[in-house]
Amino acid sequence: MKKKLLFIDLKFQELFAEYYALKEYDVITALDTETGLELILSEKPDLILINISGLDIEGCVFMRKLYETATEYEGEMPNVVSVSEWDTVVQEADFKRFSDLQPVAYINTTGIGGELNNLIEQYT
Repeated sequence: MKKKLLFIDLKFQELFAEYYALKEYDVITALDTETGLELILSEKPDLILINISGLDIEGCVFMRKLYETATEYEGEMPNVVSVSEWDTVVQEADFKRFSDLQPVAYINTTGIGGELNNLIEQYT
């Protein structure tokens, strides 16, 4: 069974979708977090990759909404990776300031290639 990846509001997400589909992943994309939250419940992805710097709601609010959906979710909640133009230290500090719910990893878009592959393999 293919592992499912959900990309939410990522630059070049269609390119990522094509690439990871070739690597035998089932890839789903959402242009905004509201659609992303709906897809999480309906599609049950194994890993969520989200751009917190371009969100229509703050990343911390998204994380809280994600974990509030746990009551509706059957099975283990998917891990979340934050992908942003922001430095990874800034991303992590921002989350810690506003929420006790944290992504499992932070990636800066300038180094996304191999690091993203490693994280997807690790968390799916």
